[in-house]
Amino acid sequence: MNFERRFTYPFRTLAPAGGFSAPFSILNAAAQLRQTITEGNAVGTHLFNDYLAAKLTAKYALCCANGKSALFSIFQALKKLQDNAVVGMAAYTCPDIAVAAAEAGLRVLPLETDARTLDIDYSSIRPEHYKRISAIVLSNLYGLADDLRPWKENERRCSMLIIDDACQALLSRTAEGRVGLRPGVIGVASFGRGKALCGTGGGAVLWPEERQDCSLHHEVLEHVQACSPALRGSLADCLRSALFWILENPLLYTIPANMPFLKLGGTFPEFGFRRGGISSVQLYQALAQLIDAEERAAGLRGKVKLWAEALSSLKIIHPFTERGFDFDGMISPIRYPVLFPNNEIRDHAFAAMQKAGLGVSKSYPAPLSGYEPLRQFILPNDCPQAEDVAARILTLPVHHYVRPEDIELGAKIIGNLPGVQ
Repeated sequence: MNFERRFTYPFRTLAPAGGFSAPFSILNAAAQLRQTITEGNAVGTHLFNDYLAAKLTAKYALCCANGKSALFSIFQALKKLQDNAVVGMAAYTCPDIAVAAAEAGLRVLPLETDARTLDIDYSSIRPEHYKRISAIVLSNLYGLADDLRPWKENERRCSMLIIDDACQALLSRTAEGRVGLRPGVIGVASFGRGKALCGTGGGAVLWPEERQDCSLHHEVLEHVQACSPALRGSLADCLRSALFWILENPLLYTIPANMPFLKLGGTFPEFGFRRGGISSVQLYQALAQLIDAEERAAGLRGKVKLWAEALSSLKIIHPFTERGFDFDGMISPIRYPVLFPNNEIRDHAFAAMQKAGLGVSKSYPAPLSGYEPLRQFILPNDCPQAEDVAARILTLPVHHYVRPEDIELGAKIIGNLPGVQ
């Protein structure tokens, strides 16, 4: 296998996720935006907010520093309205969601994760959980659209805030609409590395087109609008943008991958995250991603289909197919998650595929209660399935640098492992 790797893929290392826009695409996006400006007006956040909202067919899109900052602004408004508010979210999710809630002074109730679908295990939610939760965050991990219906059908739907986190799933749709803009929700987007709109940073609070009936929604919207920061410039973002685009090439990615201080592939819940404005470069990156979103999404779905077919005969769980997604153009992944029979097999698969330069990731290493900085903010609730997911999950790359040969080699490596045939 090592000989085959050296012969077929010399010096080639895939990133776990990627898809940065080329500099000329960003310049083209900037030119398109400037065409909408009347003579004498300057480019600003307000203009981009309107442009982004139009692109997404949203009522409002309010840009800010990053996805955590967008969540924080919502949680801060919730804290102002309900001092003892509790936020519910999947126990296995991105810890940044819990960090944003904790920074706003809210408590977090982790909800059990379904080990086959990666959605919340709704059968495990007790009536008192619904009564206790003031807001629920749907994570929509890896582009998988979480089920909105249980929350909208709940008897407290008029007083519960539903946050549709589209940081990883803004390109995905359900029958109800685009993730982040489904009826009755407040959406959150991120324009950071490895997200659905892959860039160097920035984020937004999104508001669906239709009128919201919940008075709490209106209070949150007013707060976010009042705190919407001004646009800032950033030469550093220009350099970072070009560098990220260059170094994600598989022939060069080994350079950043061997720099530990970059913390690539790691999960480190950090408080004190940056808030405030978004840079013009970050805005143009997000716009460039939106301009060719359909083409990129089709490419992502094609890679997922190849992974699913190559691994279909093995004893591993495919959350995409467990949820009934058939790669019909509705769901657009940023990675392809699979779950192995146990932790030992997962670790063997990870080591072998990483050695082959195939861009795999163990994703989030623990449920929310497993992160020391978060424990004081997490309410007690046993979630053994979430711990099981953390021990068995592996995510496979689906970005445009992934070749059919990479998927074929990855399937061969996994298929040779004991316990999966």
